[in-house]
Amino acid sequence: MSWTDMTLTGSPTLVVGLREGRKQVEGRRVNLDKDVHGDLMSVVTRTLERLDGMASDDYTPYVGQAADEYLTIDVSALVSTTESVDDDGVVTQIEQTAALVELVQRADELPELGAGQLIAHLEDDQLYLQAICLRTDGGRIGFVTKSSKRQMLKRSAIPLGKDDANDRLKKVSRPELVLEPDVHAVVGPTDIAILSKSQFEFMVSDYGLVASYAALYVKRIADKFKDRNIILAHSTLQALEAKALTSVRVARRLDAFAERIGQVDVKRIASGAGFKAQDLKKSDFVNAKGEIECAPARIVELLDALEGRFFGDAFTDEQRRADSFRKRR
Repeated sequence: MSWTDMTLTGSPTLVVGLREGRKQVEGRRVNLDKDVHGDLMSVVTRTLERLDGMASDDYTPYVGQAADEYLTIDVSALVSTTESVDDDGVVTQIEQTAALVELVQRADELPELGAGQLIAHLEDDQLYLQAICLRTDGGRIGFVTKSSKRQMLKRSAIPLGKDDANDRLKKVSRPELVLEPDVHAVVGPTDIAILSKSQFEFMVSDYGLVASYAALYVKRIADKFKDRNIILAHSTLQALEAKALTSVRVARRLDAFAERIGQVDVKRIASGAGFKAQDLKKSDFVNAKGEIECAPARIVELLDALEGRFFGDAFTDEQRRADSFRKRR
């Protein structure tokens, strides 16, 4: 898909997502003066040109993002339909859409927000994201940015600017809001281009996108171990998936862990030598049937051990983790 081939029509609409604490993100359409349109369109143009000069790769929570590429994901991945049955046996379909997508798709329908109201929300630190929205073939497109603390200047700050006449700093009018020029994701009618993976994942946290991949990758890990004649106990698979559902950090480790399984000497699992070398007991991680099994509370420790992250400090008696050089607890 060439993003620059799209035909954009209409004036830009500025949408903001407001969020109080951990509540659901609420979308509002900001009342804009026409003199802002040119600046908003320049952000759009620069972003599309940037995308057209970059390579793309499919998004998963586990793929790394290079500086010269963007990640892509289908919009439908952020829309799901579930069924519920009430007491009378009536089946109701409930559609859940990530706020990121819904705010763009419903840009024209959102309640309007005046400038003064927006500034008030900034005072309460409720601005979560901003989106520059336009019409295009097949629907709406939004250039979305996760908000930052610097979008409102502190009241105590002294705003200064350059005096072109004599090259001196002078006091300038205080801006109430600083719009972010860096776009983190472009939400099109069918595809999303992700320019900042970390910020994108923040913006779709309401949908649980990262967690939705957990079951798939846990099964992949189980299959890879099975190919090497090692079985992961069912309780361990459940514990691993449960941990990945609640910890993005663990979820992101699963892909690399699955790749490592082919490199592991499985004899050292069966004999317990690999655990013993890291000052661990085989019986804590391998059951009587020879299956990999551990207490749910130790599932991260199991991952650490199978990845060889524990080592003994050569100059002290401490046991440490190779990734963070912390004492083992």
